[in-house]
Amino acid sequence: MLSITPATRVLLRSAQEAANSKVRRKQQRAKSARQLNADRASHLADLTAKILRTGQPTNFAFEGACLTGIRASLCLDGWTWPDAHDAARTVVGVALKQIGAIRPTWNQGQPEYLDLTELEGEVHCRRCRRKIDEERGSHGGRRVRFCSKMCSNAARKDKERFSGEAVSRSEYLAACAERSAKLKEERVIDCENCGTIFAMDYRSQKYCTKKCFSESKTKHQEKPCDHCGSIFKPKKNPYGVAKYCSRECAAANRPKKVRQALQCLTCSTVFYPPYPSQKRRYCSPGCNPYAPTFGRRPPVCEPIRDGSAEDTP
Repeated sequence: MLSITPATRVLLRSAQEAANSKVRRKQQRAKSARQLNADRASHLADLTAKILRTGQPTNFAFEGACLTGIRASLCLDGWTWPDAHDAARTVVGVALKQIGAIRPTWNQGQPEYLDLTELEGEVHCRRCRRKIDEERGSHGGRRVRFCSKMCSNAARKDKERFSGEAVSRSEYLAACAERSAKLKEERVIDCENCGTIFAMDYRSQKYCTKKCFSESKTKHQEKPCDHCGSIFKPKKNPYGVAKYCSRECAAANRPKKVRQALQCLTCSTVFYPPYPSQKRRYCSPGCNPYAPTFGRRPPVCEPIRDGSAEDTP
């Protein structure tokens, strides 16, 4: 039976304590968040403050962009997302304190908070609540209520929509149809190739069909056919410019070649070759000594007569 001595009990307790201390250190390390160095945090806060000062209409305009940029750079350096986010929020908060920015409440951030167009001697737009430029504010001695033409048009449309002054859908479609018909009348022109009246699909269109467009690209003008005299538009071909309007006219005007009489070298028979351009020396394959003998009928030899009485019938 195994017995535990006091020395063994001391060794077991020390090993257990070492293992427990290792687990505790690991847990503390996981709980403790990673933080920026003081010098680096101060440097990032100064740079962020310079960027936030340029924000318009408030100093909080670039807050989200600065927070995203700092967090992304820390994540690229190997930081975890929660630690990088907490560090970026701390830096941006310090930068806002440096420039003296005070975050408004939720009620102050609503458009209905500013009911007056004038606040502390400054003129603001009635729609977007931005400050109106001094040059636009003094427009002919009349007070301007909107910062731009876009805000003015948007406010007018909102007023028409709520007051019922906007046109109905049927009136809008009727106006669109009238405008479309007017544009169609303006786009009716004559085809430069065939003279047909058509409506342009686009402003630079000059021809009614693709056929007219391709015909206009030919360099040769209309001319009479050399055979029948009808007017046609010649096309390009591998042999040059066409002279005839159709294949029938070309075939009728084609000169006929006369076949030349030849004399066979073997039997001296005068013959005509089947084609005018064919040059033959023998009238038939039987007279051609160089012709292949396969399938030819062998010649039949006749007995030689010496003119005696026995041979006389």
